Amino acid sequence: MIKEYRYSKGLFNDYNSQKGGFEVFLSDLRHLLLNFRSALAHGGKARKVICYPYYPGKSSTLFKILSTLKISVTNRVSRSSQPDLYLNWDLNTYRQQDATLKNLMQHNRVWNARCTDISKDRVERDFQEVFGYSTTVDPLTFAGKLVVKPNLNAVEEGQILTGPLSETKPDYFYQRHIDTANGKGEVVDVRVPVIGGQCIDFVYKKYRADNNQTKNPITRTEMHETATVFNPSEIEKINTFIKKVSLDFGELDVLRNNSDGLIFIIDVNPTPTGPSGLSKENRAKALNRLGHALLPYLHKTREL
Repeated sequence: MIKEYRYSKGLFNDYNSQKGGFEVFLSDLRHLLLNFRSALAHGGKARKVICYPYYPGKSSTLFKILSTLKISVTNRVSRSSQPDLYLNWDLNTYRQQDATLKNLMQHNRVWNARCTDISKDRVERDFQEVFGYSTTVDPLTFAGKLVVKPNLNAVEEGQILTGPLSETKPDYFYQRHIDTANGKGEVVDVRVPVIGGQCIDFVYKKYRADNNQTKNPITRTEMHETATVFNPSEIEKINTFIKKVSLDFGELDVLRNNSDGLIFIIDVNPTPTGPSGLSKENRAKALNRLGHALLPYLHKTREL
């Protein structure tokens, strides 16, 4: 299913939400200010990243990283465009390559342009091929806790049920429950930032209340060095998976099962928001580290 987003057209961008005239004016004003700040920081010429087809909102991780780097963002493509980076910013689970995107891909590397399917069953299939094991179960015969989720992303939250079930629903994905409880009334998710087609040198551990729900609000978040959370073999396989799904920029959701210690990649997100759950100081540290990770891939570089 491809969702058609309706745009609010501004002077400088096509904003993918229904904004009133005053909201569009404020968005355009923010764009002008970011361009001006970028020009001041980079010798009189603003630097930019082109995201197509959708405009990344100010809550997106990418927008915050680029703001840290004093680089502006637009979703309008022109022949005279000379951006630091092209990025396919698409909010759909199944992502299409239209004529504009295909033309860009002929002459430029467009990040995430080949990451066209982030459905739950595709993620699971690629994960199984790389890691050699799986989370999928037959819900009609499996006895024990299982998780049921829509195959499409960002449609509704999953549910934790007890199998075997009497019936299944089409377009839903069934997997065994992965126990990440820490014994302190919390469950732990690991969020892995991806930049340049590989995991970077730090990850987030996100803590939620352990009350048999799949997506409770985050109660706290910690930053950890990647090498302290995953062993070298796991990091190698994570990077192999990233290449398999053609993710240049985004985040992965990874769970470690208590009973056997195995890790499971359960979600791919090419348009993440955040970082969330961090203190103001640690959020600034995270964005600076993300910015440093992105810098080598830009046409020009500078010190933060």
